[in-house]
Parts: sequence; C-alpha cells; structure tokens
Amino acid sequence: MLSIGGMERRPWLRGVLRCGLMLAAASLAVLPVAGQASAATAAGGGTAPVTGQAGLTNLTAAEKALLPILTRLHTLYQQVESAGQQYDSLTEQLKQAQTNVTEIDVQVGDAQGQVDAGKVLAGEFASQEYRDGGLSQLAQIVFANDPDAALHGKELLDAAARSQADLLRQLSADQAALLLSEHAAKAAQARVAQLVAAQGKEKDTVNKELTGLEQLVSGLTGAQRDMLSQLEQQEANAAQLALLASGVLGKGGTKPSAAGAAAVAYAFAQLGKPY
Repeated sequence: MLSIGGMERRPWLRGVLRCGLMLAAASLAVLPVAGQASAATAAGGGTAPVTGQAGLTNLTAAEKALLPILTRLHTLYQQVESAGQQYDSLTEQLKQAQTNVTEIDVQVGDAQGQVDAGKVLAGEFASQEYRDGGLSQLAQIVFANDPDAALHGKELLDAAARSQADLLRQLSADQAALLLSEHAAKAAQARVAQLVAAQGKEKDTVNKELTGLEQLVSGLTGAQRDMLSQLEQQEANAAQLALLASGVLGKGGTKPSAAGAAAVAYAFAQLGKPY
C-alpha cells in the first residue's frame, strides 16, 4: 500500500485503516458462512435482520449518533484502499513501460548502426565502380597485358556486384527494421506518458479521499473521537469473533483453511505499514 498525502501527520487515520483492514479480512473470511445463512433464511421464508454495524449492541444515544460516521469511515477506507491498489498497479506498469523504452532504445541504436555500416559499404562499392568505369569489362580483358588475369578479375568483379546487390537488399531491410523500432520507441514513450498521467490522477484520488476522512473526523469533539474509537474497536472485536466462529481458521487444532489463513495473513501484514 502506498504512503501518500502526509499520513505521518494524520496518526488517527492509521487506526481507522488498521481497523478497516481487520474488518475486511474478517468479512472476506466469513462471507461463505453468511451466504449459507442467507440461503437458509430464504428457504425458510423468513427475513434476516439487517443491522448497520455487526456486534454493536446496547448503544447509548450518543453512540448511535456516531454510527453513520462509522459507516462513512469504512466506505472512505474502502475507497482509499481501492485507489491505493490502483496506484500501486500503475506504478508497476510504469516501471515495466520504462524498461521497455530502454530495451527499444537499444534496438533502435543497433538498427541505426547496421544502416550506417551498410551505407559505408555501399559508398565504397560506388567509388570502386567509378574508378573502374572508363572501359567496359570486355575492353579491359582485350587490352590487358595478361588477359587471363583480367578474366579472373572480371569474375571477381561479378562476385562483387552480386555482393553489392545483396548488401543493398540488406541495407533496405535494416532501414525498414530501424523504422519499425523507431515507431515502437515512440509508442512506448507515449505509454509511459499515459501511465505517468494516470498515476498522478490516482494519487490525487487517494489524497482527496484522505482529505475527506480528515474533514469527517476533524469536525468531532475529543469525546466523540474517543467514543468512535471505542465503537471501531468493538466492531473489530465482533468481526474477529465471527471469524473464529465461522470455522475457516480450523477447529480442534486442525490446520486453518486457505481462505481464512490468507485473510488473516493479509490483515496482519498491513499492520505497522505507513498508510
């Protein structure tokens, strides 16, 4: 999870988010059990009671007045968590895109080197043809002091001409490869720019949600904040009890289920992180 928006200056938020993590892990773990209970209720024709916050009973009027705020805190937590995950995902994509740009730049450099070398060789062939262009190859053989040697030279020239044709074909292919690499480089750079913009947008989203949390709690009195913290703790305790009662952590010393172990491991892994 990312650290954005000066969380070190908002210590009360860390408690809210830690509580939210425990509640989320517990709710994920007991979801199948809750689903079975809902199905059983529907089969029996009854209506299951719906409560705003599980585990919160015998509340005073002042505590009940804080329940909408507690619900809003949980909603904002989920929004912060979702935006944070999106930000982290974009960060990983950005790293990969930047790596791709580096690799493509190397390919462009290699292709440019091939093209440059091909142009040099093509220029050397052209210069040699210009120097030997005064007489036709047949005339060079007829008037040569050693016609046999001249004939052998013609064979060499023919071979050189074929090599030149091959070189020109290769040069054309290298130029096409260079063009493709340059297009790929531009596309990769555009992707990086797009990810940077998206990353900035998600960062703004996270900061906006954190500001919403701060504004929501800053309007409470000290006594209300203490009461809200107690309600959060009660709800977290109830969620933990529901998690244990669900059986997903195992019974009678058995090994915890994969879902339960994963939920608890995730929740406790977040504790202490700079949210």
